[in-house]
Amino acid sequence: MALQISTLFAALFAPLLADTFMAQYESDMLKLVNSDRAKFKLPALELDVRLTEVARGHSQDMAVNGFFGHKSLSTGAPADRYHKAKIAAARLTENVALHQSVAAAQQALMESPGHRKNLLDPKVTHIGIGIYLLRGDLYITQNFLLPLKEINASSASKEFLAKVNQLRKKKGSEPLILDERIVEVCEANSQIMHKKDDLGGDVAQKGMRKLKKDYHGYAMYFNFAKDLDSLLESDGLMDKDMTCLGIGVVKNENKDSGYGMLWVTLVLAKSR
Repeated sequence: MALQISTLFAALFAPLLADTFMAQYESDMLKLVNSDRAKFKLPALELDVRLTEVARGHSQDMAVNGFFGHKSLSTGAPADRYHKAKIAAARLTENVALHQSVAAAQQALMESPGHRKNLLDPKVTHIGIGIYLLRGDLYITQNFLLPLKEINASSASKEFLAKVNQLRKKKGSEPLILDERIVEVCEANSQIMHKKDDLGGDVAQKGMRKLKKDYHGYAMYFNFAKDLDSLLESDGLMDKDMTCLGIGVVKNENKDSGYGMLWVTLVLAKSR
């Protein structure tokens, strides 16, 4: 009877003990990663819960299914795993390692040029670490992230316009006015770009032709961008002849493209 109780106790608590050990391994590795970054005067990385879950899943997948690498038969490539977790990234990379100690794994990664580059990347700000222990071997996944800026699509157009007009003022150009009719055209076009997963302006062209009697001319720009600020460099935004602006922004959720990036349609026009 005592043996049965002992066996039952072990069966119930063994997974909890394993999770505790693996969490400690992950904590130890985070300290080593940030210690190595500190040696090169790089800021410490912040632990990201979502990235950690993705990393743990991949480490367990490698251990249980007997493979080692970035691509899995069940979860695909790293980009597939990030997309499934709905992680919007301006930059996201992955290291994997297989060793019997955390210290040995980190040392080996630092001695490998490609892995070292990821570890010492000055542009990333967050990390996820997942470690799975199987028969004395540690299957390790490190995910590095620079998150995309979160935007509110409903207010993005007005915020973008304000920045554009600040730049136009410096250039001596009159401020642009947000034209709601053109905004509708731009939003419809961006929705189609997202649906087709391709840049194009057929919808925008058709919409502006219907409004042509109200404008002397117009210019169109179609973008797949990480943020709206990157579009401020477009020379067309400084055109002194233009008087109004329309913008349509749709957050990307397509599997084969960068999750969280923006499909953007811009139309500048000169009103009559």
